[in-house]
Amino acid sequence: MRMRPFISLPASVVLSILLCGCLVSKAPLITAANSDRPLPAHFILHDDASKDNLHDEGSKDNRATVDLADDNSYIVSSPPAGDDKSHRAEDRLRFKRIADNLYASSRSEIDNDTGAVAQYVYGYMRVIDGSKVAFQELNCSDFEASDLKKLGVEVMKTDGYRYLMCTIPSIEVLEILIKNYLNDPKNADNIKSNEEGAMHITGK
Repeated sequence: MRMRPFISLPASVVLSILLCGCLVSKAPLITAANSDRPLPAHFILHDDASKDNLHDEGSKDNRATVDLADDNSYIVSSPPAGDDKSHRAEDRLRFKRIADNLYASSRSEIDNDTGAVAQYVYGYMRVIDGSKVAFQELNCSDFEASDLKKLGVEVMKTDGYRYLMCTIPSIEVLEILIKNYLNDPKNADNIKSNEEGAMHITGK
């Protein structure tokens, strides 16, 4: 598949930090002021296989705890992995409503050297039946370069010209790209597959 899920699930619920044609910005497009709260303030996010081990910290099932912070962001924290049981992977997400049960999503990527936010990565979230969510990040290659340029999107190549990044100029442009992606028939199989793998929301 060309797309990668907003939440990856190999051994634990961990948000990917690998750049592979992402939609990004240096300044946040979804902020405390314009973001929405589509999810509960506190819950556990998990897949089908994890439903019997939601509160077991020693389990390697695919789950994460999610808590709403004062700045209107959701902090996603996954269980410790590997030998270092004190380490928890943590990510911060914000959402902006586009339509019923559809939200633009942002994830902050942290510079490991400085601890500061290096950039923001974008995708969308679909709320399904009020009890499941499907996350997806979008790639530059999901769109025609000419269409991106018309919207003022800056297309950049990274080191070695292996991957592309697209810098999104505004929340309005992000919303247009998400709608265009969802309405394009060639993406129907990817969208269906993503939603079939939706994560469950369960109270703590």
